[in-house]
Amino acid sequence: MEREFWYLRKEGNEYYFWIEPGINKVIQDYKREVTEEEIKNTVLNTLKSLFKDSGHFKVVWDPYELDDDSDNLRIFVSLNPLTKDNIEKIMEQLPGSEKPRVYKNTLVVVFPDEWQLEEVKREAREVCAIKKAEGDSRIKPDKTKIKELRDRLNEAEGNLTAACQSAFVKIAYPKVGSGDIDPEEIILYDKKDDKKSRESKNLTERVISFLTSKGKFRDSLSVESIIDADYTKNQLNKDGYVAVREIYDLFRKDRRLPFIASGKAIIDAAREGVANSKFGYTKTLERIDGRYKAVIGKKVSVDWDGYIVRKDLVYTELEAVKDKTTELIEWYPREGVGASTDDSQDSWTILVEPEHRYSVSITSFEMLKDLLNKILIVKTIGEVKPHLSVSIESGGDIFSIESNLNDVNKLKQLIERIKEAYSQGKVKGELSIVARKDISEDLQQYGIDFKRG
Repeated sequence: MEREFWYLRKEGNEYYFWIEPGINKVIQDYKREVTEEEIKNTVLNTLKSLFKDSGHFKVVWDPYELDDDSDNLRIFVSLNPLTKDNIEKIMEQLPGSEKPRVYKNTLVVVFPDEWQLEEVKREAREVCAIKKAEGDSRIKPDKTKIKELRDRLNEAEGNLTAACQSAFVKIAYPKVGSGDIDPEEIILYDKKDDKKSRESKNLTERVISFLTSKGKFRDSLSVESIIDADYTKNQLNKDGYVAVREIYDLFRKDRRLPFIASGKAIIDAAREGVANSKFGYTKTLERIDGRYKAVIGKKVSVDWDGYIVRKDLVYTELEAVKDKTTELIEWYPREGVGASTDDSQDSWTILVEPEHRYSVSITSFEMLKDLLNKILIVKTIGEVKPHLSVSIESGGDIFSIESNLNDVNKLKQLIERIKEAYSQGKVKGELSIVARKDISEDLQQYGIDFKRG
């Protein structure tokens, strides 16, 4: 009743009509004066108290401020509902032009539900009208009315905050894997939260949590995620190397990839990849014998101006790759066995790289075919020398094959032709592998049942 009648006066527990207008009448008068611009600004100020910049995302309110920025991830909060076409244009083009955006994987769009927005505007109009009423001559002389009006303002602002949280629930971002834009709904607050809790929430953090749950936002990256990205894979296959800075740019350009919190995710993944011998790293490209001088299999400091190098194209000098297991062999010539008596020739220290040897038994065509497929992967590990020795016996005929597996595909074709002609043939042989470093974990990973030595 107190909110409905215009000329109502209350004294104690009694109500009666009065000749002077009450607060409801004054607020109603000012509601007619509130402009659309005032409503817009009131909603904007409320949203700014809810969506705040975080350490990872900058909140943008003006679409014309959505420049082509590779350094920052941004959440654009639109005051108006958007269609899928509207969002695609924001993602693909620079504001105010048809110039294509380069860094397309940097934007998230939050916008209101069309029907819920009407409630937001009604609550904003109420807030504007109450603020205007504070200066009205019909209110000022009466302290009771002033207090009541302030209470009404606090309540109206709380209602506006709740309305905004209920309305601005549409979110759009490029999906991981496809890059498609399909607007979804997001719960930005818990209905169990009280008014104070709601007002203190930074909804940007809720958006980040939502993106994290969808796999779109990541603080860190695996080694595989950077080398399996299409651009990185193509560059490594084509040139044998790719700049670290280009990998960072890739994650800001390609809509199919996750958002990364910062360039540190790239640096850490590159460092891990080098330490685990997934690829090499060099600060400058120096080509030697068709390969690139680089560090691999060690902890290394990675920076933006460096390059990762495909593992089979890594060139390392003997001293650079020597590890703890390097053998030191000292030879001291003795008189009577042809040794020189020249002091300068009396002794030498020879560095001999240890060899790791593995053997795999072969007893069938299927096993042979499977090994030939897997050896293509094994050969990418690095300093690996495989050798195949196999015999195929059928009806008194024996075919012997000795190969260093320089052309695996051609050998596979030969085996297939023999199998077609001698499908019942008995296969017996061995695949031997010599490697500079221990590759037992790699062989196990590829499902190769081996013996050492």
